[in-house]
Amino acid sequence: MDGPAPKRFNDHSGSASMLSSNSPLSISLSEEATLRKVRYSVSDVYKMQLAAPIGWLLVIGLVWSRHVSNDVVLWAAGFAVVLAGLLWKLDRMRGGQGSVPHRIGWLHALAALDGLAWGALPFFTFGQDTILDNWLITLLCGIAVLNAPARALIPTAYGAQLGASGSPRRSIARCIGACPAFPRWWQGSRCFSAC
Repeated sequence: MDGPAPKRFNDHSGSASMLSSNSPLSISLSEEATLRKVRYSVSDVYKMQLAAPIGWLLVIGLVWSRHVSNDVVLWAAGFAVVLAGLLWKLDRMRGGQGSVPHRIGWLHALAALDGLAWGALPFFTFGQDTILDNWLITLLCGIAVLNAPARALIPTAYGAQLGASGSPRRSIARCIGACPAFPRWWQGSRCFSAC
């Protein structure tokens, strides 16, 4: 017999069937499984992104409970622009536009963009109040945990989100070592990296 050896599997009817690993049926099953994985992931991420304003309200409430700051409103406004773009692209992807690898690439890019938006929070709020910084770190860890189920089917997209949420702090940290608020800000950044 030429080619790879056929593999045995049970087709749930009680009889064992033969299927080559490169037969048209196995390729189409694999493609169908990947397509469904991407569809479910896009749908779940879309629903999760719709809940992002709840997180913004928590952040604004926490910050304003300690001191009134327009910087946090600026952060939320910037995030709103990012969210509008995320939802627009996810809605188009839910409609089935693009190939599966193209949509997976977009899921990675959108996850990184979401991570950057959440990761920008310390630039607008940290350094004013140590207690507030710790509460915001806890909130950011919670956001990371809440995003896990929505991105579970494509874990590399979740990794892109987590990596991007920490990258702004890491890159700017080298430049602002002389800033008086830097030690508290850096401590908070290290705590969030451990989440």
